[in-house]
Amino acid sequence: MSDADFITQAEREIGFLAERLEELTGDVVDVDYEQDVLSLELDDGAQYVVNRQTPMKQIWLSSPVSGAWHYGRDAAGVWRATRDNKPMRELLSEELSQRLARPVPLD
Repeated sequence: MSDADFITQAEREIGFLAERLEELTGDVVDVDYEQDVLSLELDDGAQYVVNRQTPMKQIWLSSPVSGAWHYGRDAAGVWRATRDNKPMRELLSEELSQRLARPVPLD
């Protein structure tokens, strides 16, 4: 995948997450997407950060719950963790749903 293709795909994914999370959690989570970095700050001060890493062709996620994650895009277009192959949307959905005590579906 070229850098330009990666940037397009990563921006599409992070942009989707920003919009969806704003819709689902905007009343209790500060969602900020600027300069290719998505920041989510919960009411208790915990913060998630999602950004693209073009040289590695990965999206990186920093979670206050599970730590740092690196994601690559598979042939089906799903961003999967390099550590355990778990989809990024699944991890974010599970953690945010648990922390906010309500469903946060990211499909």
